[in-house]
Amino acid sequence: MAGAVERSVRVLLLTQLFQPEPNHLKGLEFAKAVRAAGIDLRVLTGFPNYPGGRIYPGYRVSPLLNEVLDGVPVTRVAMFPSHDRSAVRRAATYLSFAASATVAAILGRFKPDIVHVYVGPMTLAIPAAAVRTLRGARVLLDVQDLWPESVTASGMGRQGLVVAASSALCRWAYRRSDRFLVLSHGYKRVLSERGVPADRIDVVYNWCDETQVPRERHATDARTGSQPLRVLYAGNVGAIQGLDVVLDAARVLAGRGIAVEFTIAGTGVELTRLRARQERETITNVRFIGSMPREAMPSLYEETDALLVHLRDDPLSRIGIPQKTQMSLAAGRPILMGVRGEATGLVVEARAAVTFEPGSAIGLADAAARLAAMPPAERDHLAASGRRFYSERLSFQRGVEGVLRVYNAMAGRTAA
Repeated sequence: MAGAVERSVRVLLLTQLFQPEPNHLKGLEFAKAVRAAGIDLRVLTGFPNYPGGRIYPGYRVSPLLNEVLDGVPVTRVAMFPSHDRSAVRRAATYLSFAASATVAAILGRFKPDIVHVYVGPMTLAIPAAAVRTLRGARVLLDVQDLWPESVTASGMGRQGLVVAASSALCRWAYRRSDRFLVLSHGYKRVLSERGVPADRIDVVYNWCDETQVPRERHATDARTGSQPLRVLYAGNVGAIQGLDVVLDAARVLAGRGIAVEFTIAGTGVELTRLRARQERETITNVRFIGSMPREAMPSLYEETDALLVHLRDDPLSRIGIPQKTQMSLAAGRPILMGVRGEATGLVVEARAAVTFEPGSAIGLADAAARLAAMPPAERDHLAASGRRFYSERLSFQRGVEGVLRVYNAMAGRTAA
């Protein structure tokens, strides 16, 4: 793989989410690829407990556990496991891991050149800063969530002390980091506005879980002119997703006599209310199928004619890129895109989507009707363009290469 550096470069990946927990980004496959490129990468993490907050079978919390997963050395440290909505318990999870990881990183035999901090909770910057100060490592802050915005969005805090403390922690962490990875140019702009020099920020797009990518096929394989257009939304069913727009658009399409069927796969805080509304209003062209196992997703994508990506218009949604964007492109299906910001810019550049204004039922209905009326060859072109764009710009391989270039620059091997 391009960008490999010498084995003498030692990287500590500091993350609170690692296999067997679900993490297709900076998880086990990423660690294996980086080690295969010649870097001595090791992982410092907690005991697996996400998403339920209960320790996985086969593990029990202890002060320290060293194991090797598929050739990757992993050190686990004690922490208080909780993933509920309690601000106190969530803070205890973050702070207990930060304390244990600080001790383990300082006293451990492994002396890293680079500490790659996967954020997640900004409290991970605490052990990284300690290793930077006491052991001379350089810190790479991989910003996947913006604090304090992600704290308030999670319900942990709205105003006052929680937000003030989170903001102060961010400022402290930024001053003690040498380089930054971000998932979008919007994130880079925000960090620059908060005082981080732009030349220390690298944009490396996230990739999708490529084990869930379905086989390539043409739209004509799945649909004839007499069948409804099948649209799938797969993911969290929460407030920020704004999925009332699907029910509203379905009613509009039914009223026009246009055959489009929506499937919503996933769970979340809005699921019960949306299901009740569908039943109350007898919306027959929407179905809810709940959460699907990961191994069932490729088949579900194969049975789908188009994929829906939608977020309410919000400052965070404008600068981020929802993970469904990458998956929708990789899946090789036309996309109905209702997000304002950089994510829409990507699918437009890919020529893979029909776009509409977020929150607009008429907009979604018009976009779905346009897609349903397209000749099969035109839908095939959207699908193929999206898959090609993902492969060339957003894939796991491209993402790992991007991170390796940053490692190279931090190690003084090459210029980024």
